[in-house]
Amino acid sequence: MLELYSSVLFDCDGVILDSNKIKTNAFYLTTIKYGKENANKLVKYHLKNGGISRNLKFKYFIKDILQMCPSQKLYDDLLGEYSKNVFNGLLESNIANNLKEIRNSSNHRWYVVSGGNEREIKSVFSQRKINEYFNGGIFGSPRNKIEIFKDIMSNKDFKKPAVYLGDSKYDYEASKKASIDFIFIYEWTEFKNWKKFCDDNKIKYVRNLQCLFLKK
Repeated sequence: MLELYSSVLFDCDGVILDSNKIKTNAFYLTTIKYGKENANKLVKYHLKNGGISRNLKFKYFIKDILQMCPSQKLYDDLLGEYSKNVFNGLLESNIANNLKEIRNSSNHRWYVVSGGNEREIKSVFSQRKINEYFNGGIFGSPRNKIEIFKDIMSNKDFKKPAVYLGDSKYDYEASKKASIDFIFIYEWTEFKNWKKFCDDNKIKYVRNLQCLFLKK
């Protein structure tokens, strides 16, 4: 399935790391002091908009859920607390099975394009000793995925054809706008209707990276 591609781009949460539930829980823990109803509203919004950065989600929380005037201090406080709630979880989350073997079997140039915070991902990957696998670079928020795709594709080292591996509706939409092929990875997704969405849009899907690269 990947034989024709020169570059492979990966989402992080739900594809490389089993971290979707960690981040969902972190949104709840960060906002519970504003009431269970408001925290649950943010979780619902987060699940509906998988792949979009935390920055946009907390702006939505302040403006549309709390219905407060935007406050830089509140915004920064929410982001800071969320990051603390997430970081240790990312250090302990499961990594995709046989990732080292997968990397050794692949001649592609590898990139990470995530909705997660870029500095946070780089730190986690470095501590978990998987950063070196992604020889094309590791990229994340505050830039959105469409902006990141555009920057990557403008680099002289980037080679097409390319494919993006993701686990959300937004991942597909962003890759489509960038004219990059897409494969849905479903093992850890929180997108409940993923199969119908993939079938309706004729999207290829596989359980996990091991199935895709090693065909086990």
